[in-house]
Amino acid sequence: MKRYAALLALFAVLAPAAAFAGANVGAAILVGTGTWTKTTTCATLVKASCDLVTPVSQTVVGANNIVAVYVGREPAPMVVTGIDFGIQYSTAVAVTSWNKCGDLDVPDGTWPASGSGISMVWSAAQNGNVILIGWFRVTTYAGYGPMTFQAGLNPTFNACRVLDASSNFDNLRYPAVGSWDGTPGSNPTCTFVSVKETTWGNIKNMYQN
Repeated sequence: MKRYAALLALFAVLAPAAAFAGANVGAAILVGTGTWTKTTTCATLVKASCDLVTPVSQTVVGANNIVAVYVGREPAPMVVTGIDFGIQYSTAVAVTSWNKCGDLDVPDGTWPASGSGISMVWSAAQNGNVILIGWFRVTTYAGYGPMTFQAGLNPTFNACRVLDASSNFDNLRYPAVGSWDGTPGSNPTCTFVSVKETTWGNIKNMYQN
């Protein structure tokens, strides 16, 4: 518990002060929808690549549905120690449980209601192209419109962002929209394109006759 309390204190101190330039530039928040089983855990929901995180599925109306939340970037791997994100979902969806895959989460007062947000940290940096944040068990209802779930801005910080191992935040591409009934959904691209640094003088030289 002492370790978790220290992590929370560290996150609270870093959140307002960290710069938006770190190891995770160009990363995206992703969602994957599917069916719940008795064997569903963080370990069973791990994905090796962004294209395996499927935001749209067709499942039976009822309580046995899930939506998992990931951070992804390819081909350059990420180094993630924390995240801020929020959720919104339609009236045809009800969240029945939240299952974190990190060490400590700090939800706002209404989590996991639609429009709420959460922060989460790990005690050790998570490395890779796709990192699982956590997953929700949800119930879907017929007759209440589209079954959609969105991951994006944390309303407390007005940001969707990740923290790296050097205490830098990077904004994530968002939103990620999942569904269970064939309603259109999509994940933002997680392809990272590096940008070569240059100077204003070099740019002017490029266009001189």
